[in-house]
Amino acid sequence: MNETVYLQIKQNIELDHQDVRLSDVADIYATNGNVAAKLKSLQLVHIKETKAEKLCFSIMKVIEIVNKEYPGITVNNMGETDFVVDYIPKKKHSKTLQTLLITLVCIITAVGSAYGIMAYNNDVSTQEIFEKVYEMLGTTPEKENMAMEIAYAIGLASGIIIFYNHFGKKRFTNEPTPMEVEMDKYDTDISTALINRRDAVGKEKK
Repeated sequence: MNETVYLQIKQNIELDHQDVRLSDVADIYATNGNVAAKLKSLQLVHIKETKAEKLCFSIMKVIEIVNKEYPGITVNNMGETDFVVDYIPKKKHSKTLQTLLITLVCIITAVGSAYGIMAYNNDVSTQEIFEKVYEMLGTTPEKENMAMEIAYAIGLASGIIIFYNHFGKKRFTNEPTPMEVEMDKYDTDISTALINRRDAVGKEKK
């Protein structure tokens, strides 16, 4: 079988099944549709562990498996040379427990955010600044019905919503939120560290 196959491998792949196939980790293109279909179903490894685990692979291992199964195929890699398979088995969670956990996280986040905002306002003496502005305008907070404080609170909430690019389930633009960007950076750093560690010890999971 003489055929050139193009692979575009991703760096970090999340899977919930134990049989890792070539189509799980790469986009595959070949002029021969039958060859592409066979390669998509080609098994790279069977994960024996039943708990979550991260496995490191290299393109050399992929080429070795492809050539062993289909001699004569030339693999042209257009993607990552090293990649990580993040195996996360499916777990059934009680909806009640899940709701409680989400509620707990929301409460902790709200309390932490409120404390951070109050600590910032205290550090920069926000209340004193408001009082000086009222004095410059020739009025008092009581006469203005705390107008500046209300406007500050509304502006702060609006700024947070706009910055995080969504409110509830509604997303304002198609751009990733700052939290999603940071999570992607974190995943990339973890994958890079795992690959570097594997290269340092000269071992690879099989």
